[in-house]
Amino acid sequence: MGKRGSGLSALSGAAFVALITTALFVLPDAVRRPAGDSAVASALSDAHSAALAAAYLAGLASACFIWFVGAVRAQLRLAEGETSPLSAVATIGGSAGAALVLAASATWTAAATRAASAGALVSLAESLLLAASFALAVFGAAASLVLIETRVLSTLLGRLGLPVAAMQVVAAGCVASSGLLSPQGAVRTAITLAGLAWIVALSLACARQGTPRVPSLPPQLPSPPSRATVRPPG
Repeated sequence: MGKRGSGLSALSGAAFVALITTALFVLPDAVRRPAGDSAVASALSDAHSAALAAAYLAGLASACFIWFVGAVRAQLRLAEGETSPLSAVATIGGSAGAALVLAASATWTAAATRAASAGALVSLAESLLLAASFALAVFGAAASLVLIETRVLSTLLGRLGLPVAAMQVVAAGCVASSGLLSPQGAVRTAITLAGLAWIVALSLACARQGTPRVPSLPPQLPSPPSRATVRPPG
């Protein structure tokens, strides 16, 4: 892949952030802050198209994030080496997070088309997004460790990524029915914004780096000719 194609792949992380932010903004408020089955069903009935659009955008965001994980993996694997595990761990974590977001998108679509079970389906989508926080924590922690150990892309991003990854684990525990620690509370919102900002920064760093290249080895000098051992006559 050329430098332009590699840069576009890396920028898919920024595209993910733009799409998922738009999806959450378009999503009806009663779905983002559910107040019972009847309220969710009523909101989806009044904003059916908006709910479907949000689900579609979330699906596109998942596709962009999978592409982004591939671009990050290329940078990490080259820096870390073939036998080290952290780049593989980051790839698995990022892919699992994208899959869970995609599953939440499909659940939103189902909720928009099945008013009778809309409340339960919206709760399921929220649970999937909470589970995605664990997977994204794995992605962020593994990628950050590689950035720090190999000094590829940005050591600063690695040092910032570790606390952001730890905060994702906290976000996964925001399951209170109301208040700061609810899924829609201020704590999880702040953590989500921090995670999205880190992904944008990593995306821009990968795009600036361009196509990963294997470092060229210095030319090897020819080995000196071996001298034959002359034995004295017996």
